[in-house]
Amino acid sequence: MSFEPALPEKDDAERGVSTWTMPEGQPDALAEFGVESIGMERAMTYAERLANIIRASNLSIKIGQSNHLRIEAWETLGMMVGLVARVDQPPVCFYDEAGEMIGCRVHATVHRLDGTFVGSAYSRCDRIEVAWEDKAPYAIEGMAQTRAMSRALASILRWIPVLAGYSGTPAEEMIEPRQGSRQRPSRAADIPMEKPQKPPQTQQAPPPDALISDQERSQLWATWKDHSAQLHLDEDRSLRHLKLILGRFGYSDTKTIARAKLGAIRAAIHLWNEKDSHNAEVEFEKAFIKD
Repeated sequence: MSFEPALPEKDDAERGVSTWTMPEGQPDALAEFGVESIGMERAMTYAERLANIIRASNLSIKIGQSNHLRIEAWETLGMMVGLVARVDQPPVCFYDEAGEMIGCRVHATVHRLDGTFVGSAYSRCDRIEVAWEDKAPYAIEGMAQTRAMSRALASILRWIPVLAGYSGTPAEEMIEPRQGSRQRPSRAADIPMEKPQKPPQTQQAPPPDALISDQERSQLWATWKDHSAQLHLDEDRSLRHLKLILGRFGYSDTKTIARAKLGAIRAAIHLWNEKDSHNAEVEFEKAFIKD
């Protein structure tokens, strides 16, 4: 099946403008916008047609002093000029430390009907938004996709709704600020990751800030004594080196060691070698010997 290009309209020919009209079903208004003599005229025509469709189908929302277009209006405008938006990558979702989804990010692209790439945009939806705090994960993911598609289309076409008296910001992007007590998740948790699995129930561990017992202190001293003997350290040097090791963990003696740090200190003792001993003497002189 073949198509014959339509002849230029008479008024265009009189202007001396050479135009080529896409066959029916394959509009390409973007090419017309690139011709200064007819671009604004075409844009005003599309703006008027779009406004009629929006009013007839209720495709806008009044937020504050402005009317914002729903995704259906942006998709309609896209088809009017020969553009379609689609999600081209799997959504990237975010979870907090408890394994609860806190949001999703989506990338959408805009193409001509022949598949030519035109533009793209990212957008996301998060539980920190009042309207989405208690929504199901699939709903949050779906809104992220909707926002990405409307933003991608708006990045190219927002000037046409503005000519019709509408805001260039999609309605789905107008986020109500949080007024509840729930705080935004920290950025440390705001990274893509698989939903964490809950560990099996085990015997409750002691508080991480609990101090080691006298028995554990004695065992730690015995461990260091045996290791320092292998390094041929005398008593004074042995005490100095142990003090340096403890100092690297923020302790000046063994009486204040938290049980949570005991394993790391033991590992540091076992890794202490002759090179460390030499460096420790230099470090000790800088830290503890005054002129």
